[in-house]
Amino acid sequence: MTRRWRTRQRPHPYPTAFFRSLPHMNALLLLAALAAPLTAAVAPPPTQGRPQPRPHPKTAPARTKAKVAYGAKADSLDGIPGHRFGEPRSNFPELEPRGFTDPLTGLVSYSLREGQQAPGWFAKNAGQVSPTYWFYHDQFAALTTHARNEGRRLLADETTYLFGPGQLTGTGFGQATYQWRGQRVLVEATDGQNETTLSISSRPLQAQQAAEQGAKQKAEAAARATKFKADNAPPVR
Repeated sequence: MTRRWRTRQRPHPYPTAFFRSLPHMNALLLLAALAAPLTAAVAPPPTQGRPQPRPHPKTAPARTKAKVAYGAKADSLDGIPGHRFGEPRSNFPELEPRGFTDPLTGLVSYSLREGQQAPGWFAKNAGQVSPTYWFYHDQFAALTTHARNEGRRLLADETTYLFGPGQLTGTGFGQATYQWRGQRVLVEATDGQNETTLSISSRPLQAQQAAEQGAKQKAEAAARATKFKADNAPPVR
């Protein structure tokens, strides 16, 4: 299953066989004079319908290149087709609450109303990829999906189209995990034996949730400590 997330390398575009057929000195002179126009003339045209990778400085370290390559498209989209992270719940009239709130994160889940038409690829293919929309303080914070059977190929193709090839971050137990980590968006996909899952999350809203959760836990711990101290204080005479 992992081969779906990879792309093939292009053949080298420069026609070096042509220069080998010329006398040595003339080939060098022609190469120096015509390198730029020949490069532009023989380079293959970009593939239709697919975003091209962004250029990176040659002096940039390899690790920095990987972060830009894997996360740039996710940051550019900053959400899903049809909606951006941070949009209010009122912008999603096609959704209804599922009645579940994540006890660890406080995220509230919503799903599409049955028979409801909605914009965006995930909504239009809901029957095969089963999207769940998550909100934090009534702000769109994340989307999770899972697909089986023919929906797995559909979901994998759309993920690669939206974000490019993913970075393999783990394998084991018959599954492979890929990531696209940007500055504002985190995308994770898991391709298992029977199911493919995808999650797209807003990193700023994740950080906000973590900070609020941490502050809440500290306040609760302080309240417990104060109560314990009061309960165990010696009686006043």
